[in-house]
Amino acid sequence: MRRMLLLLILALMAATPMAHAAIPHTISYQGVLKDAAGTLVPDGPYALTFSIYDTGSTLLWTETQTLPVANGIFNATMGALNPINLDFTNQYTLGIAIGGDPELVPRVQLTATGYALNAERLDGRDYTYFSPATHDHELDDLSDVDIAGATDAQVLTYKASSDTWVAEDMTAGTDDDWTVVGNEMYANVSGDIGMGVTNPAMNLHIYENSDSQIGLMIQNPNTGASSAERITFANEEGGITYIAAYDNDSPSYSSQLRVINNRANGKLVLGAGSGSVTVASTGNVGVGTISPTAKLDVNGTAKMDGFDMDTGAVAGHVLTSNGGGTGTWQAPAAVSDGDWTISGDDIYRLDGRIGIGILPDNFRGKGGRDGTRIPSTSKVRISGTDEGLYGSMSVTNGDADGRAAIYGMRSSSLNNPGTGHTYSTSNAAVSGYNSWGDSYTFGVTGFSWFDQIHTGGVLGGRYDGSVWGALGYHDANLVDWGIYTPGDAFVGGRLDAITAGNRAGNFESNYSSTGTHVIHSEYTQTGTYDATAVYGRSVPQDYWGTGGYFQGGYFGCVGNVQPTGSGNYMGVWGYVGGSSGANYGVYGQATNSGTGINVGVYGRASGGAYNYAGQFTGNVHVSGTLSKSAGSFKIDHPLDPESKYLYHSFVESPDMKNIYDGVVQLDNSGESWVELPDWFDALNGDFRYQLTCIGGYAQVYIAEEVTGNRFKIAGGSPGLKVSWQVTGIRHDAYAEKHRIPVEEYKPDHAQGTYLSPDAFGLSESRAEGYERQREIDEKNAAAGY
Repeated sequence: MRRMLLLLILALMAATPMAHAAIPHTISYQGVLKDAAGTLVPDGPYALTFSIYDTGSTLLWTETQTLPVANGIFNATMGALNPINLDFTNQYTLGIAIGGDPELVPRVQLTATGYALNAERLDGRDYTYFSPATHDHELDDLSDVDIAGATDAQVLTYKASSDTWVAEDMTAGTDDDWTVVGNEMYANVSGDIGMGVTNPAMNLHIYENSDSQIGLMIQNPNTGASSAERITFANEEGGITYIAAYDNDSPSYSSQLRVINNRANGKLVLGAGSGSVTVASTGNVGVGTISPTAKLDVNGTAKMDGFDMDTGAVAGHVLTSNGGGTGTWQAPAAVSDGDWTISGDDIYRLDGRIGIGILPDNFRGKGGRDGTRIPSTSKVRISGTDEGLYGSMSVTNGDADGRAAIYGMRSSSLNNPGTGHTYSTSNAAVSGYNSWGDSYTFGVTGFSWFDQIHTGGVLGGRYDGSVWGALGYHDANLVDWGIYTPGDAFVGGRLDAITAGNRAGNFESNYSSTGTHVIHSEYTQTGTYDATAVYGRSVPQDYWGTGGYFQGGYFGCVGNVQPTGSGNYMGVWGYVGGSSGANYGVYGQATNSGTGINVGVYGRASGGAYNYAGQFTGNVHVSGTLSKSAGSFKIDHPLDPESKYLYHSFVESPDMKNIYDGVVQLDNSGESWVELPDWFDALNGDFRYQLTCIGGYAQVYIAEEVTGNRFKIAGGSPGLKVSWQVTGIRHDAYAEKHRIPVEEYKPDHAQGTYLSPDAFGLSESRAEGYERQREIDEKNAAAGY
């Protein structure tokens, strides 16, 4: 409804003098509201928008207030919400709008009272303070002074001849000892400077008689390529030596302290006389001499814990001096007894054979089961009652790769390959043959004494994919093993096990300990790889085959991830894809014939910002009863879908109740039939009704209850809208057979526990299933999960 506003201006601003900071930026306004017929509007709150414009239509200020109106009168303090910060040096007009109506016309011209806001420029003084005669001005600070033509670094100077202040460049001034010019200050006479002392003994004398630190600091905070802190010593020729501290961006001078003598033959001398340490301009350093002739020239005896001269160094060589005293590394002189040559730690001969514990002969045992002996060219033959040959190696330095206590190498330029991988058809760099058939005797054994990682009794390594690192051979006609590991075993590299039987590999362990791993598979490389520690595949054909089968007395299968980052991690991942039948990513089933608790899938989440025991993307179907502690729907907020959620709680009822509602418009008789779905009667019974009129009032009622999937409303006026609601109790076959009990006693195992103990102020230990979960947690921890 269009309204007319009759305005009565009572007061605009307080006239009481006040300090500058206390002047309110508000205007009081009072008016009377009447409708178009001139009748006072009803009492109540009204939204009024006040706007101030210049003489045109430019909006300078606006504010909306909701004000109470009594007997048509309202009182407003404009600027109470949005302060009025205008200078009132021009003519302004006021516009007023009520609610959502257009602004009233014409606008109201503000009178002189509002211009009292300009009084804050007088700073609280009366008019006599600004009379045409002489008077004083007080300045808050020098920013109140405006001198035409002033530039940076000028000073304010009083001119007595014109009784004015002007800005001028700073001129040199002196107190007879010191001269100040701009940013520079220097002494006109020779003298001493004292800090903390009245009678300086030197040109610069710093004195501090306390436990405090005393020092001289020269600081340059810049890090440019030329920045440094520097102390220079000079004579009539200028700077001779200086001390410079560098910490700049130049790689040649980064973080350095240098003492420089820039003379052509300048030196740095620490100490005096024969005990001095001298650094010459050539880079030579002298100890006990001021004229070093080498990079290190020591006039006296040098004492050291070690000695290192890399040039010409060769293992086994000795340091030898020439006639001039220059030392070099040289091979030791070799000596010979006619058969053997001794050179340093080496002893050797180029021909013949060696027998230790036995005479050398011309035969050796061939590596076959028949023990055939053939002519031998072996250079060394060893025999003994214990070990025939014992090799030991002690490493005393870190460069020990590729060394062995006993090393065997087979090299031949002839095409002489082995004919197979049996005992008697293979060639080897080292061959072990056991010629006696006692139990537990072997051609080659390997034993590692120390319990350290990456150690082993026997190591087999391969060069490329066409050779074996280690081969365990099994003669099918004999009862033996190709490889047998009665204790812990480690195989580095690829291990292939292929068989025509029903088991390619069999692993057993009788070790009695929690955490025993019958099979341990671990990927040890680092990097961005989704490597698989254990991979199982069995696809004889579609719909047949099990990729992996695990059976345990406690856990059938455990998936464990211990993340250190902030990505998405999965303890167990199940995936089925590509089928036109029924796909189950994860299938859980629990059954027993006793009185225990069966849970097909159990989820638990805690400790995070958001904890979901289960999260589903897609439809969820429950064939059975769904019970919960609370429930709601969660959707993207209709008004702010990117930033907020909207929740609504489920409607709870002790009955299995359905709710239906709608809106109908009554016919010319004030009646209407409400049509319901054709399954309505079959699903529901025991109905309840609610009716609400919209846009008017009438004595509407249920003329006929639900029958034939419809009901009738009557008692209204033609065209009246009615909002209706009907509730029904489910009586379908499933509901009749599985009626939800309203209350029941908890089972024996749940007596004394709570579904939500925290809601009753109780600890987590009173939760239903707490003991069972605690047992699971403890067992997981003991198992290392």
